[in-house]
Amino acid sequence: MALDSPDSLMALSIEYCLRNLEGTLCYLLDNETLRLHPDIFLPSEICDKLVNAYMELVHADHNFELHQSFFLLFSDPRSTRLTRVQLREDTVLDQDLEAIGSQDLIELHLTNCEKLTSKSLQTLGSFRHTLVSLSLFGCSNLFYEEENPGGYENDDRLVNPSRQVLVKDFTFQGFSRLRLLNLGRLAEGVDVETLLRPLSSLTSLDLSGIKLCKATFLTQWKDRLSSLVLYNMDLSEEHIQTIAELIQLRYSMGEQPRLHRKPEVFLKVFT
Repeated sequence: MALDSPDSLMALSIEYCLRNLEGTLCYLLDNETLRLHPDIFLPSEICDKLVNAYMELVHADHNFELHQSFFLLFSDPRSTRLTRVQLREDTVLDQDLEAIGSQDLIELHLTNCEKLTSKSLQTLGSFRHTLVSLSLFGCSNLFYEEENPGGYENDDRLVNPSRQVLVKDFTFQGFSRLRLLNLGRLAEGVDVETLLRPLSSLTSLDLSGIKLCKATFLTQWKDRLSSLVLYNMDLSEEHIQTIAELIQLRYSMGEQPRLHRKPEVFLKVFT
């Protein structure tokens, strides 16, 4: 396939609609809030592409208009269906995730969404019966809540952990279908073992950049876990011994542990 192959008709149509929402799919309610025309129903194939392409345009085109009410277009599953969503960086707010909270998401990938706070943990809970793949990579403030709710200006949305309280009572209880999970760069202080303990179907786990005092809890999935990513971590003898017990592990990546031992010893653990 040629590297410069033209965009598909679907891609071109999606981009045109996103650049002309009021003239195609939507109208403005009270001159400020986007609403779908009442006779429109959009299947998941279209909705997923609209949301993911919107994210790309927001970050790639400085002239593209950011719509504060965009995600509200997908708030009603009777007219829109979302299944696979990828959101990233600090344009994503708690209210954006909350707007799609009624959808039956199968995949949700949040990358470096630093403005998401513990309010979004409640929204994540609404996807617990359907989610199969979840990434929270770089969402470093997701487990923080405001010590004084309402005490910040709207322009000061980026969370400062020194002014926040760490949420410690959230777990993945009820996420019975979740198989792929990325917690890379999780907030320091979160009890990873308690957080993950309810997950019974896990097959792929990314814990990159997380400080783990012990890793024995990973043996809970020794008969299931086939992929484990441990980038930017200090691996101890205990960590290596635990990893060696994961008999189904087929794909594992991590930095060489900082031990006084030969490099080939580490390599043998994964082969």
